[in-house]
Amino acid sequence: RVRALDEVKWSDLHLDRILVPYATWTALYTLFRLAKCLLLKTPFEFDFARVALYGAGAIQLYFIPLLFLWQMLALSILLLLRPPHRLLAIGVLAAAIGFGLYGQLHDYYCFQSALSTGGVYVGLAFALHLVHSRSSWRKANVMVGTLLVAAGIAAALLEFPQRRWLGPFAAYGVAALALNWDLRIASRAWRYAFTCSFAIYLAHLVFVETLRLGATRAGMPLALESAVVAAFAAAGICAICIFLAALARTHRLPRYLLLGEGSPGTSGR
Repeated sequence: RVRALDEVKWSDLHLDRILVPYATWTALYTLFRLAKCLLLKTPFEFDFARVALYGAGAIQLYFIPLLFLWQMLALSILLLLRPPHRLLAIGVLAAAIGFGLYGQLHDYYCFQSALSTGGVYVGLAFALHLVHSRSSWRKANVMVGTLLVAAGIAAALLEFPQRRWLGPFAAYGVAALALNWDLRIASRAWRYAFTCSFAIYLAHLVFVETLRLGATRAGMPLALESAVVAAFAAAGICAICIFLAALARTHRLPRYLLLGEGSPGTSGR
């Protein structure tokens, strides 16, 4: 349920849960890249805006600023619907467009069409909210979601040239199915593993690159293109990331800096 915007405070957004680990891992990945360049004696290139604002510290970090861009687009629409906030809405929308265009003009990874793709994602998010608010539409949406997911998988397998535009619709399909399924996980171990998904997302590339670098230095380059090798490597790296998350959660400061959980001044999660 969308809360009335007049009741929402900035503190309610808990932006530090994402921004703090994003900044921490950006710094760690930058230092890792620097160490790797020194070890391999290759030039180290650093673009502050690209790394700090557009997630180029590691290939997976782009999604956090991209998500913020799309959230800004959605927020501007919500603010426009409320007359007292329309001036703020224009400011938020202008900031989002400026941020997106800067990334597009500089050809930053996954920002080449961030505004147009984001517009589709945001539009579909509002459509999903509308459909999900009515029980009769919600049931019919299961079939729509199934068809969209199937179309997305088929487009990926067949390498459809414009399949990137199917991404938002496939995401709509996944969300439509997830919101209509009562998924319960009985195993405590699996439930804990799912709480580590953000840690896996943030940390996994350190171990992937370390594994590749170690194998290359040992003269045994890894064939991660092999499905079997990739599956074993992924399982092992996920297990290491879960262990790292468990270790970080033993103290409030690393838990806050690495995972965005709790705060540096409290002992709770």
